[in-house]
Amino acid sequence: MSSLIDEKPGFISHSMPKLYLFRHGETDWNVQKRLQGRTDTSLNDVGRGQASRHGLELKAELTRILKNSPLKNSDLNDWYFVSSPLKRCKETMEILLHALGFPYHSYDTDQRLLEISFGEWEGKSWTELRAETPDLVQARFDNPWDVCGPQGETYTELKSRVFNWYESLPSKTIAVTHSGPSRIIRDCVSPVKRDEILTLTSPQDKFLTITDNRYDWI
Repeated sequence: MSSLIDEKPGFISHSMPKLYLFRHGETDWNVQKRLQGRTDTSLNDVGRGQASRHGLELKAELTRILKNSPLKNSDLNDWYFVSSPLKRCKETMEILLHALGFPYHSYDTDQRLLEISFGEWEGKSWTELRAETPDLVQARFDNPWDVCGPQGETYTELKSRVFNWYESLPSKTIAVTHSGPSRIIRDCVSPVKRDEILTLTSPQDKFLTITDNRYDWI
């Protein structure tokens, strides 16, 4: 198993179960460009539509893989469903399952899939924060692995818990999480340079399929 070493935690070098990774759908704070972090916001109508479309796209993908039409509940017995415990992710998962045709299918939640904490910065925009504490905000953008706002979390701390979650996956998995953990998991399978983690985009109208130490967007 890989270990957490060097300047930032390691990456996954061995074969892992297939993972479909979803970022939660849009929220009003996404639209307003406010930092959400651990703040427990809900989906808006656009976000609920995104989740429903993802469910239909995932259904088509699983049907293709399983060569089985229509998809049956038993087809999901060997898949693990898990979500961040924040309601914007749980709502995304439940809409996704409904679109799959399994509205009552159970899923777990895992604290390790929580969004990176922005601490006292949550609820504010980067524009507002740059006006309030420009030097600290710039330091954070220059080195997000080691710098964070008051009571917040660095990307090094985020990677430690997300790496631990990803490396311990029990089986093929369908997961709903946030932008920060999505970046970290991609760094686990295809490491980026230390100063490039914030350049990884996490669109809400696509989802990731991760297998054989590579990822693709659907």
